[in-house]
Parts: sequence; structure tokens; C-alpha cells
Amino acid sequence: MWAGKLLASFGYGSLTEFAVSLTPSLKYSGITTLTLSVSSLSVLVVRIFGLDALAFGVLLVAFAFELISGIVNSRKKKEPFESNKLSRFSIKTTGYLLCISLTHVMASSYKFQGNETAAVILDWMHVFFVIQTVLELIVSISENISELHGKEKTHWISALQKKVNSFWNL
Repeated sequence: MWAGKLLASFGYGSLTEFAVSLTPSLKYSGITTLTLSVSSLSVLVVRIFGLDALAFGVLLVAFAFELISGIVNSRKKKEPFESNKLSRFSIKTTGYLLCISLTHVMASSYKFQGNETAAVILDWMHVFFVIQTVLELIVSISENISELHGKEKTHWISALQKKVNSFWNL
């Protein structure tokens, strides 16, 4: 009863009106839900994968681009769509993400427990798996793009290797 009088003294007819005045985004359908969802997912991504939301988003875009470029490449070669290739892609992607998350979560656990030796080893493994995953994505996408442009599968990878080797031979 007293809460209703208090709200009325501020010009609010209900607790809902007062809540909306404190969080005006509630007036707009979906904004609060979207914001809370994105924020929650971002926290989970950092905790599980050890990557910020942007890095993880780019990684997912790279996986999607690899899949799409592979499908387009197959269609260009008039190859039939094969579910076993999609399954292989799914298993590969799951494996990469599992290795990345497993090493990060375990490293974080050992850091929390004060076991620095295990934490350092697992941190190194985490970085290794992230770099290896990115490298594999770059190779696969490069092969697909090379073939889409009518070049040998190894065209862009060979060019990249030459560039890297010339850098080290300075």
C-alpha cells in the first residue's frame, strides 16, 4: 500500500512504469533481451574459449567462409553435394573448438588452484591450438579461393610461403 503511494508521489501509476523509467530500453521490444543475450554470450565465450567476442566472431565467420567457399567450389566443379563432407567439416570445427576451449578452461582452473606449471603448459597449448586452427582455416580458404579463380589449389599457399620465406631470408 505504502509502495503505491510512494510511486504515485513520483508520478508513476505502477511498479512497471517506474521500472521502465529506470531502464528505458524496456519500452523497445527486444532490445533488452538482445543486449542481455549478447552480453551473456560474450562472457561465456571469454570464459570458455579464452577469446574476446570479436576474435571469436571472426573465427566463426572464417569457419562459415570456409564452408561457403567449399560449397561454391564444389558447385563450380559440378560435384554433387555430399553430406559426409558437411559432417567432416562439422567434426573438424567441433574438434578445433573443443581443443581451444579444453586447454583454456583447464589452464584457468590450474591458475585458480595455484598450479602455475600446469597453467603455463596449458596456456601454451591454448595459444598453439588457436594459431593452428587459424592456420588451417587460412590454408583451406586459400585453396578454395585459388580453385574458384581457376588456379592450382596450392597457388595462394605457395605465394604465401614464398613471401614468408623471403622475410626470414633478409
